Amino acid sequence: MSRNGMTFLANVLGMVVYVLIVGGLDIRILGLLIVLSGLTLISSEAAVRYDKKVTDRMASEERILNYVEHIVDDTAGGKDIRIFNLSGWLTGKYEQAMTARRKLNYGYDILDFCGNATEIVLAGVRDLCCYFYLLSMMQKGMSVGNFVFYLGLISGFASWFSQLSKTYGEMRKNNHQVNEFRSIVDEEKEGLEHKKIPTDGFDELEIVFDNVSYCYPGTEKKVLDQISFIWGKGEHLALVGLNGAGKSTLVKLICGFYVPTNGRVLVNGVDTRELNLTEYFKHLSAVFQNEWILSYTIAENVAMGKDWEKDRIWEALKLAKIDSVVKALPNGIFTYLGKEIDQNGVLLSGGELQKLFWARALYRNPKLILLDEPTAALDALAEDQLYQAYHKMTEKKSAMFISHRLASTRFCDTILMLENGKIVESGTHEELLAKKGSYAKLFEVQSRYYREGQENG
Repeated sequence: MSRNGMTFLANVLGMVVYVLIVGGLDIRILGLLIVLSGLTLISSEAAVRYDKKVTDRMASEERILNYVEHIVDDTAGGKDIRIFNLSGWLTGKYEQAMTARRKLNYGYDILDFCGNATEIVLAGVRDLCCYFYLLSMMQKGMSVGNFVFYLGLISGFASWFSQLSKTYGEMRKNNHQVNEFRSIVDEEKEGLEHKKIPTDGFDELEIVFDNVSYCYPGTEKKVLDQISFIWGKGEHLALVGLNGAGKSTLVKLICGFYVPTNGRVLVNGVDTRELNLTEYFKHLSAVFQNEWILSYTIAENVAMGKDWEKDRIWEALKLAKIDSVVKALPNGIFTYLGKEIDQNGVLLSGGELQKLFWARALYRNPKLILLDEPTAALDALAEDQLYQAYHKMTEKKSAMFISHRLASTRFCDTILMLENGKIVESGTHEELLAKKGSYAKLFEVQSRYYREGQENG
């Protein structure tokens, strides 16, 4: 935008000089030049308008292309691609998106070509008119020198205006791209200066759900329906329920990723709609069910940033009981994970990765920890052992354990049983067993399953 702006300014200044000189010859010639050049400018505008019109469609095809490129570049999907013979199918998806993008580009290229062709035709008409006018002036006594001089001026005017027209078109295109970018940035920053920090700061965290309901955009089905509870400071809370009960959605509401459709989520008394999330996130940590590993060093994966302290890294690894594994590696905490960047990188087992994620959560020394089914890939015994370790290491912190299995619940102060987006039961492990409701039935089913598994084993 800056480069084209400087070029545009230079073209305008050149145009002014030529306008003054050509205007001194005959105002009618100047009017003809301006009218025909204006028509050229209008013809080039069609390509700019088309480019603006298809921006969203072009972005959609670009997303597909980028997604397929990401899939084929990810070694985790290599086994599935080979076993299910997906290479041809993925190639077809890529070619389909590429063809769609090419068609959209064709539309722009055709309009741009038509604009250029129109410019050439109008330029020919302009030059012929000016040429015959100058010939008539020669018959009236204009010298050959002045004829050549004014012919050069008219040609120079056309050249300046052509450059001006092209630069203006580029600036319009640039302006649209910049406006699109700014709209996204402004949406992110909207009202940021008015976002609140609780009066008591974030030294301790209390989360309150006040009659919260949530529907995903474009649907009317309530994923969560009139949820109300208080998560006290330093309290261990368990959120249990079958898959699809709404547990992960509730976690995203706590984090401020989602805004309730109805009701409020309060953090130390401040609605998450008004909360300064940037400051809030500094006091949160989480271990999610979906693994997310950076193809960088173990230290960078634990600290999640370029600035980290070596002693704190080892302390977090020790608390997560994975320090011995890391010490055994050739480069210790400087060992790369995965082989995308470093061919000597290592691949950790599922259990080791879970411990590494826990070290990542502990490194921040957060006030609140969310554990969103982090043990889903582990067997029942390993899960129970890991949850005991989690409970011990979060004794003085607010912690929420989310699971459809009940290994985590025995250690928690309060258990919330979620069914179809509603809290159907709440209380301690013993209280809910005594009620003999949904929680007790689920616990009995899982206990019987584990007992039968041990007997068969």
